[in-house]
Amino acid sequence: MEINDGERLIKAMEFAVKDFNNRPHVSLQGLTPIEAEAHVQVDKNKRKSQIQTATLERKAHNKLNQCAHCR
Repeated sequence: MEINDGERLIKAMEFAVKDFNNRPHVSLQGLTPIEAEAHVQVDKNKRKSQIQTATLERKAHNKLNQCAHCR
């Protein structure tokens, strides 16, 4: 992301925090930080597909949001 001013910085930070808290983390056994904080039990049957889905979504998002240097 290009961050040219304070408004863009705030938007970037809001996105980063939301993204971090709402995607599964391997270190949390596939739970999101929000789920871990709420003491959600790990469903091992769903964990693998959730991680695969999150990986595909993240790759697609990253391809759409490359910096000018990386294009």
